[in-house]
Amino acid sequence: MRWPSRYVLKRTAVTALLAAAISISISSGIRYLTGSEADTITVIVRFVLPFMIAIPLGIIWFSKLESLDMAYRSLLKQASELAYSASTDPLTGLLNRRSFAEQFDLAMEHGIRGGFLIADVDYLKTINDEYGHLTGDDAIISTAFALKSALGEGSLIARIGGDEFCAFIPLRDGESA
Repeated sequence: MRWPSRYVLKRTAVTALLAAAISISISSGIRYLTGSEADTITVIVRFVLPFMIAIPLGIIWFSKLESLDMAYRSLLKQASELAYSASTDPLTGLLNRRSFAEQFDLAMEHGIRGGFLIADVDYLKTINDEYGHLTGDDAIISTAFALKSALGEGSLIARIGGDEFCAFIPLRDGESA
C-alpha cells in the first residue's frame, strides 16, 4: 500500500479539524444549555472521536477523489490525442482531407473570404523509385513545412492525397487574393 499524497493528507486534516470543531461546539453547547457538567472521559471522547472517524474516512474519500481526478485528466489527454490523430495527417502533421473539408465549410458558413491553393509534388513517383520511399517522405514533409512557412498560422493547410496538398488562406479586410 502506498502512502496518501500531500493533497489527500491536507484535505483529510482540514476535514478532521472541522469535524472536531463542529462536534465539540455542538456537544459543549448542548451541555451548556442543559446545565450538565462534562467529566474527563466525555471531554476526551468529544475530542478524540471526530478524529477517529474523520481521518480514516477522509483518507479513503480524498484518495478516491484524487484517483478520479487523475483518471479524468488522463481521459482528457487521451481524447485530445485521439482528436488530434483523427484530424491530422500522420506524416506531415497537417490537417487531413476530412478535417480540412469540415474547417473549410465552417469558414464558408461564417463568410470568411480567402484564397484557395492546390499544390502537387511533381515526380514523387520518380523520387520514390530512384531514391526510396523515405526520401519521398522527406519530399512530402519538406513540402508541408514550406507551405506552413509560406502561408502562416492562420491558413488551413492539408495533405489531401499522397502528394497533393490544398490550403485556404483567409484574407484580412481590404486584402485581395
